[in-house]
Amino acid sequence: MINKEKSKASLTGHYGESYVIYKLAGLGLRCSKLDSYVVRYDLLAENGARLEVKTSSLFIRNDKRRKNKSTRRMWSFTNAKKTFVSKDGKISCKHEKKKKKFCDFFVLVCVEEDTNEIRKVFIVPADVIGDRLAITIPEDFSYPSKFSLEEYQDKWDLIQEF
Repeated sequence: MINKEKSKASLTGHYGESYVIYKLAGLGLRCSKLDSYVVRYDLLAENGARLEVKTSSLFIRNDKRRKNKSTRRMWSFTNAKKTFVSKDGKISCKHEKKKKKFCDFFVLVCVEEDTNEIRKVFIVPADVIGDRLAITIPEDFSYPSKFSLEEYQDKWDLIQEF
C-alpha cells in the first residue's frame, strides 16, 4: 500500500515540476530539474532562483472544530522530507524538518484530484513559509485564516525579477 501511495505522490510531484518548467519557459525563463539527492530544492532557474515545487491534489477535510461541523475543500502541502521507516516490522512515515532557507521560492501547485487539472499556483518567497511544516490552501478564501497565501497566487513575476 505504501509503495502505491509513494508512487502516486511521486507522479503528482513530477507533474507539478513539469508544469512549472513549462510555465517559466513560456515566460522566457529556462530552468533545470535537479537531482534531489544532490541538492535540497527541485528546480534552478537560469537567473539563479532556487525553486522548491510542492504539488497537492484537492481533498475534503471534515472540520469538526467548527460549530456547524462543516467540510472544507483544500490542498495540503508538507515542508518536510518524508522517509519511510520500518520499526518492529511495521512501516510508518516520518517527517524530517528541512533546514531553513534551502530555496528562494516555494511553488505550490494545486491540482484537481479527478482530472489532474492545474487549479491554482502560488509562488511564495521562502521567508514567508519560514519553518512551517504544513501549509494548507483552501479552495475558497472566504474562510478566515491566520496564514493566507492568496496574495501570492500566480505571482510568476517574483521569480522573473529575482
